[in-house]
Amino acid sequence: MTTLDTLSAQRRPLSDPLGLAGELLAAAAAGPVRFADLAAATRYPVIARAFAIHLIWHRALAIDLAGPFGDGTLVWRGGTRDRR
Repeated sequence: MTTLDTLSAQRRPLSDPLGLAGELLAAAAAGPVRFADLAAATRYPVIARAFAIHLIWHRALAIDLAGPFGDGTLVWRGGTRDRR
């Protein structure tokens, strides 16, 4: 339930004036990446963390909901089943 609480906190519409969505989606394009590494791959890692959670809620990015959410959680592009 903690993971769902975390994700649902970012369900509201967000504007993206910094272009973080494109950076996050590009960082996840090659396959699963740890959440911490995904955020670190952007120009603004602290802000990217919140925006990545927003993208997970809206299924543009995906995670395995069976485990706890944290820096080690694997993230991949949404709409795909290939987690390698």
